[in-house]
Amino acid sequence: MLSLKRPLKAIVNKIKLAQRCFLHFILLFFLLFLCSPSTLYAIEQDFVVEDDSVKKAKVLHLASTNWCPYVCDDKDEPGFIVEYLKELFLLHNIELKVTIAPWARAINMAQNGQVDGLVTATESEVPDFHLTHTPAGSYQMCFFSNETDTFNYTDRNSLSGREIGAIKGYGYGEPVDSMINKPNENENIFLISTSSPLYSLIGMLKRSRFDLFIEDSVVVQNFLNDHPNKYNIRKAGCLEKIPFYTAISPKYKQAKRQIEELNNILSSTEANVFRKKARQRYGLAE
Repeated sequence: MLSLKRPLKAIVNKIKLAQRCFLHFILLFFLLFLCSPSTLYAIEQDFVVEDDSVKKAKVLHLASTNWCPYVCDDKDEPGFIVEYLKELFLLHNIELKVTIAPWARAINMAQNGQVDGLVTATESEVPDFHLTHTPAGSYQMCFFSNETDTFNYTDRNSLSGREIGAIKGYGYGEPVDSMINKPNENENIFLISTSSPLYSLIGMLKRSRFDLFIEDSVVVQNFLNDHPNKYNIRKAGCLEKIPFYTAISPKYKQAKRQIEELNNILSSTEANVFRKKARQRYGLAE
């Protein structure tokens, strides 16, 4: 009986030894595979691709005033221009960051290099900035009065003797820009600077601080839609439509290269698609 146990034990030991050898072989093969040049190269390339994507991602920090529905001080509904540009820029690895401030301060922030530029602007507002060739949109400035006022704008002469409320630093188009910069006798423009300019203009109109105020028609209509039956004001004539542009600060490094990139993006086919969809989300027709 003892003679049978010894061969059996020897066989069991050989089997265990073979198992250990096989496990060692598998482990060695796995280590050799990981350390092979082709595997190391593939792993390295994975990290390189990920690192490159991070490097390519660029943040463009632009300022604007609260100019709803174009640009709104609202995280959920930041305005159709902001939504349109964010979606469009993201296709080109640009993350758009927007800071809201009173318009005069927004311009000052961009001039000093605190931000990279402005979401929307006209040449008359920032003559030393780099503006895109392709407009980001357009607006139309109109005069608004109390409901009981019968005034209607026809030309510059019709504004003589009228107190007019406007926002400091805005470009309105002619003849209002000339009335602000070089007023004639009996021309009176009252300029305000606030983070909620339209709310202030309507409030001052109701308190008879001036006879009229001038503001974009879409902005006023959006405000009245949000406050139904609260403000009794009327449209009293409009100026011509004016295009506005995305503006890059002269302090921004490689500003000309950035403008060239933005020109290509804004003139692309997808730009029109995103802009139309964004306007539709805010209930605005083309």
